Amino acid sequence: ETEVYNAQTTNSYSFKKNKITFGGHYTFGSSADIIATRNWDLNLRYDREFSEKWSAFIGETVEGDKYSGFETRYNTDIGAKYTFIKNDKSNLFAEAGYRYTSEKPVGGESDGESKARAYVEGSRKFTDSTSGKLGVEYVPNFTVSGDYLLTFDASLLVTISTNFSLKVAYKGIYDSEPAVEGLKNYDYTYSTALVANF
Repeated sequence: ETEVYNAQTTNSYSFKKNKITFGGHYTFGSSADIIATRNWDLNLRYDREFSEKWSAFIGETVEGDKYSGFETRYNTDIGAKYTFIKNDKSNLFAEAGYRYTSEKPVGGESDGESKARAYVEGSRKFTDSTSGKLGVEYVPNFTVSGDYLLTFDASLLVTISTNFSLKVAYKGIYDSEPAVEGLKNYDYTYSTALVANF
């Protein structure tokens, strides 16, 4: 028997040309009373809009996943966002910036690394009740040559009522050099969830 529990929240507050976003997630899974999955994250981000197309952001994320080889990881991001398409049915934007990562491996000492970050996300509303989203993130490491992280996620959202929707999602993460030698390079999560919008 396998049991997996996942909870996630994203909250935002906008005022004039400013936007603050904060949230996090927690995933716990066990098989035959043995913990097989436990990871979490907390994030905070500030966006400042300069025009309809351009904006800048700064953000901080702290996460933990000892089954991926690290106790805690702090990511500090700063960069720019460009919106290609934004209307009632479609949305397409790209982000690029600098990331500083401080990571504490399981049983090791914390270490800092300089990275870049590029992200592209597109979403489309197919009908009044159905929409889809696809996002791809690439994070090359300047400190450790050859180390990079590639993440992509795809989801389909079906509206059930005014506040509730059903979401089917797939997220894949490829790490060219995992935190612990011997771990697999590719990890993925497939989920079906009930989403509440307020």
